[in-house]
Amino acid sequence: LHVLAVSGLHIGLMYGFLFLLVQRLSKRKWYSRLLRLAIPLIGIWAFTFISGASPSVVRASLMLSLILIAKNIRRYPSIYNTIAFTAFVMLLLDPFQLFNVSFQLSFLALIGIIYFQPKIYRLWLIDNWLGDKFWMLCSVGIAAQLGTFPIAIYYFHQFPLYFWLSGVIVVPAASIILGLGILLLLSHFLIPFLAGIIANLLSSLVWLMNALIFLIQSIPNSILDGIWISSFTTFALYALIICFAIAISFRKKKILFAGMFGLLILSANLLFSKIQEPATNKMVIYASNGNTIIDYLKNGVAYTYESENIQPEIVKNITTPFRTANNINQVRFGLPNKVQSPVNIGIDYYQLNGMRLAIIHQGEIKEPNEKIDLDYLVLTSNPKINISNLIKRFEPEYVIFDSSNYPWTITDWKKELAELLPSEKIIDIRMKGACILDFERNKISQKNGSTLDL
Repeated sequence: LHVLAVSGLHIGLMYGFLFLLVQRLSKRKWYSRLLRLAIPLIGIWAFTFISGASPSVVRASLMLSLILIAKNIRRYPSIYNTIAFTAFVMLLLDPFQLFNVSFQLSFLALIGIIYFQPKIYRLWLIDNWLGDKFWMLCSVGIAAQLGTFPIAIYYFHQFPLYFWLSGVIVVPAASIILGLGILLLLSHFLIPFLAGIIANLLSSLVWLMNALIFLIQSIPNSILDGIWISSFTTFALYALIICFAIAISFRKKKILFAGMFGLLILSANLLFSKIQEPATNKMVIYASNGNTIIDYLKNGVAYTYESENIQPEIVKNITTPFRTANNINQVRFGLPNKVQSPVNIGIDYYQLNGMRLAIIHQGEIKEPNEKIDLDYLVLTSNPKINISNLIKRFEPEYVIFDSSNYPWTITDWKKELAELLPSEKIIDIRMKGACILDFERNKISQKNGSTLDL
């Protein structure tokens, strides 16, 4: 994804091209110095807003602006102070950026490159010019991975083994592609007949770069996936990286031994989590916009209930982290213990670990004539119902609205239910995230951290 996304690399390349345009301007005259500063600043910020102003691009543009202004007034601040100030300004404007994955990866990758790349590069000095450039690009990729791999595994549950090779291809190719893109834009207005030639060359180069990237991706075992780590393990990995970095940089044996001991404890903890008993008697209703995905976990098997025509890739991305964390080794379609219901169209009934569950899944349903006591009533796919009448007939302990329902429909249902059920008995997956029903511990928990007794 980083290969295809606009990032700080492109900002650096854009500045390089703009610098070539202004470097011949005199440094002695004040207006020339102003132009040498203003033209790159205007160019990179115009590029930032045109490209969508993602956190990584804003970070790069703000940092570069600070460095250019400092250099113009003959100040040379610490790069780490510049990074800290940039993060402070971005969080001041939008504090929720702190929880943005792009924001986190961007700053962590940059810190990794700045701190680790020179040290990694010096480990192998190559006399050959081509070999040296190859190793330099590899060292950048390794340094970036050292800064980002714990949090990348936490969010994406996979690790690319050939990241270093991708970087060797992408960085030079991106430089040429961006340069040709600028030439294409200029030639379209100045030399139209040349624009077609540049466009064909640009298209061929983009195709070649993508083909090489997909070729690397197709190498057997190029990606280790299905990796699940907790937030504690993520912080522990960063603590170990910092510990080893300090120990090696300042030659502190005690810190090195402490890091090795911490690594041993962390490895033992991960091993224990892998060999523990698989989850038993849990149900999770996932948050997937416009879709219904429900898992019932029993003795290492996930019984899944899904929307019709849902893409398998969506199901995999949504369910893999939780299934992996609970040591699920088998998936079966359909929830178990379905109770026969010959009259109630659009409603499926289940008896799970002594809990009575009903899932409403059709646009129009035929409501039951008699009262039925339920523990859970799950509404999916925007059924056309009178929610008040339905609650009076079913008398559920909990009502759950999954994320396949429209937000405005859920809002109307909540208003109708305000006098019939306490607010803690109404669970909105869209609003608070995935819902986990732990039948063993008699608990309901949601992604936002709230927990209720069943």
